[in-house]
This record gives sequence, C-alpha cells and structure tokens, in this order.
Amino acid sequence: EEEIENRRWRFETQLEKRFGKYRNASFDTFRTTDKNLNRDDFSQDRDRVAGIVRRYAHWWAEHFHKADRDSQKASKRVLVLSGTPGCGKTHLSVSALRVLALQGGLSWEAWPVSALMDAKKKSYDRKSPDPVPKCIQADVLLLDDLGNHRKTPDSVQILFDLFDGRSRMKKEGLALINTNAGKGPAFWRQLISQSGGNQADAVSDRIREAAVQVQMESADGKAIPSWR
Repeated sequence: EEEIENRRWRFETQLEKRFGKYRNASFDTFRTTDKNLNRDDFSQDRDRVAGIVRRYAHWWAEHFHKADRDSQKASKRVLVLSGTPGCGKTHLSVSALRVLALQGGLSWEAWPVSALMDAKKKSYDRKSPDPVPKCIQADVLLLDDLGNHRKTPDSVQILFDLFDGRSRMKKEGLALINTNAGKGPAFWRQLISQSGGNQADAVSDRIREAAVQVQMESADGKAIPSWR
C-alpha cells in the first residue's frame, strides 16, 4: 500500500505539470464531473465509452508483462478517443493512464501535442532536455489533442521520429491518443500534416495499424464499437 501511495503521489505531481485540471481524474470521478447529464443519449454514450476505456486499461495493467496474453487483444496497442471539445476525452485518457501507471506499474509520458512540439523546439539550443527520447522509451504514451498543433514540416518530422522510434525501440509500448472526431487514412493525414506526404502517411499508418478508435458519442445512431 505504501508503494502504491508513493506511486500515486509521483503520478499526480508529474501530471500536474501538463494536465493540471485532470490531476485527480479517474473513472470514479468521470460521472460526477459530467456537465451533460440532462442529455440522456449523450450521457449513455459516455457511459459505454467509459466502460470500454476502463476495460482496456485494466486488461493491459494486468497483462502488459505477460507472455500468454490474448493475441487479438494484445494487437490493439493504441487507444484513440475521438470527439468534440469538452466531451471528456482527456479525463478518460488520464483515468486510463492512472490505472496503467498505478496498478500496472508501467512507465509513462503524457503530453498535449502542442506542448510536446514546443518542448522539442526548445531543446534545439540544448538548454532544455529533448522530450522525444523519453516518449519513445515509455511503456505508455499519452498524446492529447493530436491535430490541434501547428502542422509544419518540422512537426511532421517530430511525430515521425516519435512513432518510428516507438515502432523500432518500444514495440511492446501502448499509446493513448485524443483527437477531434474523424476516421480513415485521409482523416489521419490531415491531423498530422496540411499537405500530406510520405512521412505523414508513415505516421498515420503506424497509429492506425494497431489502433482501436472509439467515438465519444455515437453518430447518426451508429453503435459505439466495443473492446472486450
């Protein structure tokens, strides 16, 4: 219990730097912070999504270091939460990260993508540490608001280096990604680059090939996909 408490303190302290308002976010607090309770359909969708994310996090916390895990589930190493601003994507992803870090004991890095880009650029003068190597080596990487950054050639290169590095050096790693609603290859390319190109395609392919993508709210009556 003392070890878990120390982990929790470190987790909350480190998370405070980049996700202050979500420092104490958990699955238990998700409903109590829901400001859309009067929208029954939306709230039901959120409950279903919360269940998917909870199962995903708890399963990986238990099985990350096991060699005999279910291969079909283990192939889904990226969890993508899509939805409009304010629907709870960051809250749920931090809740999942909390389970993975505290219960699973996994190493982690968590960044808003725009902040990651800024930190990387500041490292060019060698006065600030480069955040990308730590992101590559972490068991779990949380990227918040992918697509809400300046999509310059430099940012495309940073994302390529990050995901290429994880695919080569951290093949067993997990990723939690939040983004605006959308699906398909064209959608992912637009999130990463304004003009496309081989590197943007490579980044989107590395994300999509191992991803389960969940909409925070159902669209046109379509059911939210499950993750068992």
